[in-house]
Formats: sequence, C-alpha cells, structure tokens
Amino acid sequence: MYRRFPLEIREVSPEEFESKISPLIQGQFEDTFSFSVFNVRTETELNAFPRLKERFDNRELLYLVAYDGDKVAGWSASYQSKIYELYTKNSVVLPEYRRRGIYSLLTKRILNLARERGYQMVSSHHVVANNSVIVAKLKMEFFITGYELTDDYGSLVKMTYFINEKRRKAFEVRSGIKKPDAEMKEILNIP
Repeated sequence: MYRRFPLEIREVSPEEFESKISPLIQGQFEDTFSFSVFNVRTETELNAFPRLKERFDNRELLYLVAYDGDKVAGWSASYQSKIYELYTKNSVVLPEYRRRGIYSLLTKRILNLARERGYQMVSSHHVVANNSVIVAKLKMEFFITGYELTDDYGSLVKMTYFINEKRRKAFEVRSGIKKPDAEMKEILNIP
C-alpha cells in the first residue's frame, strides 16, 4: 500500500483542475486504441457544441487531484450522470506513482464524497482488458453491471458501487448471487 511519501488528495475547482491537469493529460492515453469524438464532428454538431456543453455542465462536477507536495501524482474527474448517480469519467495515476495505492485512495475519496452528497451509486467504464483497474474496483466492492461496445473506446465494462444498501441487495438478488430475504421480496414485489 502507498506509504512512501506524504500525499494529499484535494477537491479542486473546475478551473484549477483544468490548469493543473490539461498539461499532463497529453500522452496518458497514447497506448489506447481509441479516438476523440471531437475530431469527427459535423459542422452542425460543431455549431451546437457550446449550447449542448452549457446544458451538460449544469450538473454537479467533482474533481480530485492527488498531490505529492506541489507535484501532481494523479487525478479523478466525476460528474452527476443521473439524479442519484455519480459517474467517474477519468482517473489517472502518473506512471512514476503507480502501484502505490493512489488509484484506490482516489476512488475511496470519491465514494465518501458521493455518500456525503446523497448519491446512491458511483459508476465508471473501463476497457475490458484493464485488469489492474477492474481488480482494484472489485476489491472495493464494485460490481460489474454491464458491457458496452463503443466506437471510440471499443469493448468496455461498466462497474458500479452501490452506496444505498437496499439497491445493493436488490442488485445481488437480481444477479442471482443471493436469494431474496423478506425485505427484498417486499421491495421487488416477489410473492
């Protein structure tokens, strides 16, 4: 586990996140077989972008940065995707800081903040071969809740952490891993 140097994880404003992370993000995903959807926009889509972005930005945003002193070690960007769901769209630990537990620390902070703010679940998508992240999330009690094939990233696995215990239990019943108890029979309307 990560203990080699003091690390601080701070929630930052969108402006601070942009200023700190934009210079670092270039090259972090060079090895992936993906493309930017921004590079294939039609003129109509390009013209509509400012209006669509304004609507899209009118939801809760959560930006975390892991600092080693003044140096950025990693980050995570999340947003409210549904009324009760926080979606983590991007998390990166810089190469020189990997395998020290920073990704898990960032994820645990996201879960704690999501719980405090009243979300019922936290979700994310990952390339199906990204074993290190998938295993880390499984260890934190995320569930695999879906698979998706996208044009920009290819095969993805959706992972969800259920903060709300009744939703967690309902998922376990619906997935077949557990039989319904009396409470779940009532909630799921099972005779």
